[in-house]
Amino acid sequence: MGQDLAQGWFEYRTRVQPHHTDYAGIAWHGTYVAWMEEARIAYLEAYDSSFGDWIAAGVDLPVVDLGLRYHRSLPLGATVLIQTRFEQSKGVRFVWNYQILNADTQ
Repeated sequence: MGQDLAQGWFEYRTRVQPHHTDYAGIAWHGTYVAWMEEARIAYLEAYDSSFGDWIAAGVDLPVVDLGLRYHRSLPLGATVLIQTRFEQSKGVRFVWNYQILNADTQ
């Protein structure tokens, strides 16, 4: 599927929009999962692949384990930097690591 996936961090940027936030103008916790999926898809596309290519080849990419640790909130309007990297683990499972940062303050 396309070029070999790199082992370094891939960077994907987005912005905290009003529909991403709770009543206090802070990014809602579920938004982080959507951003992670967007970054994963952009990562594949950056290496001449796509989610659809994997599915067509008979490879499913379900999320079977997910954990998040929140350190600081992201306010409305912040530029978000999602860093992800792909690691092959044992057997047929792939592991995606993520760091989500406020690009303005790191």
